[in-house]
Amino acid sequence: MSNWVTLGCSVIGASHVRRNKPNQDALAIHSDDEVTVIAVSDGHGSESYFRSDIGSRIAVDAIVRMTQKSVILSSSMKRDLIENNIRHMKSRYLMLWQDGVDKHIEENPFNEEDKTQLAQLKKNPRRPYGCTILAVIVYKDLGLIMQYGDGDIIGVVDDISADLMEEDSRNFANATLSMTSLTEASLIKHRVLKSEEIPNVIMLATDGVKNSYDDRGDAIKQFYKIPLQLRDMLIKDDKDEVEKTLEKALNNITTNGSCDDVTIGIMVGDMVCHEDVT
Repeated sequence: MSNWVTLGCSVIGASHVRRNKPNQDALAIHSDDEVTVIAVSDGHGSESYFRSDIGSRIAVDAIVRMTQKSVILSSSMKRDLIENNIRHMKSRYLMLWQDGVDKHIEENPFNEEDKTQLAQLKKNPRRPYGCTILAVIVYKDLGLIMQYGDGDIIGVVDDISADLMEEDSRNFANATLSMTSLTEASLIKHRVLKSEEIPNVIMLATDGVKNSYDDRGDAIKQFYKIPLQLRDMLIKDDKDEVEKTLEKALNNITTNGSCDDVTIGIMVGDMVCHEDVT
């Protein structure tokens, strides 16, 4: 599948509004003739990660830049070649994120207050930019999922929503992997989707969304209905209206749920979408 309708929204968490902190999440969407990309990042936001909102923006921008500087993946390639190209992509991605952070530090040096707040700056000056990354990259006949840290990537097949990536045991309780501790690009998890395996609907969400639903009962089922609901709205309404509805829904989710920043990016095969959507 090569044609997609993409949309997304990021809403600052209710707790961050009260504390006058910026949204730590970031979202990037890119589409051209060769590839469609959605990337979502969640900045850690705690005191030690006082520039994580910037780190998350660099993280999603680096995904888009990576796809523009990499070989186009295709099902016609041998499996070994595909995996080799992905290794190079992940290495390039890590380099782009680290270079982006280093450039920001150079242009915005830490002040004395920063250095007092984080004594470990000399050991790891990138630490304040800590964040996660979720990305879906779909070529004409091949899909690539990348993930480092928590968050959810959901696919819809035959009206059934399911996780496209297994839960990473390296994320434990409320602690997640961080881009600032990533030294080997090979540690970024990935999954290749053949053309027939690419779901018609793919949704990415930062952990603040799922954490707003009680996972001990049927409430969590409502989380997995979100991509179905967005798809159905796109069938009936145009993209702008759906984005407005999504923004209202995310504001409600954070206010009555996790109070965390919440971000959703979604891509839907345009064969099922409203004919006015572009």
